[in-house]
Amino acid sequence: MQLSENHLKIEGRSSALTNDMAFIEYKLFTAQVAMLAHIKVIKNYVTIDIGPMLQYNGKLELRNQEQENYYISNYSNVTVSDITNISQFNINGAIGASAGLDFIKLKGQYIYGFTNILKKLNSQNIDTSSGNGSFKGNQSMLVLGAVVSF
Repeated sequence: MQLSENHLKIEGRSSALTNDMAFIEYKLFTAQVAMLAHIKVIKNYVTIDIGPMLQYNGKLELRNQEQENYYISNYSNVTVSDITNISQFNINGAIGASAGLDFIKLKGQYIYGFTNILKKLNSQNIDTSSGNGSFKGNQSMLVLGAVVSF
């Protein structure tokens, strides 16, 4: 199981009528359970990992409450607080490798979201008439780490 806190930025503006762009920062907590196949390339030294991951995440949390009434760029009626209630269960795919000795291994993993993490926003009553009519977002993550055994 992997637990993570991710930070993402979305471009926004302070009012519907201005073009003063600023990045709106959100925090996202996720818990992922991986079901990976481990393919040993060089026994005890190099392994390829591949398989699906189930993910649960919380809602997007706005980092700066002073930006709560900002508007999302490319929309005239969508505020930053309108998009916090995203899909909380997602399916991802992961591929990675680990290499090292018996007591220390370095790991790298790429994770791609097969499901649209913003899909839940499409069923809410959000006025998207001034921009793209639907929300779509497939997440991707790069995870680097080390495993020390003793």
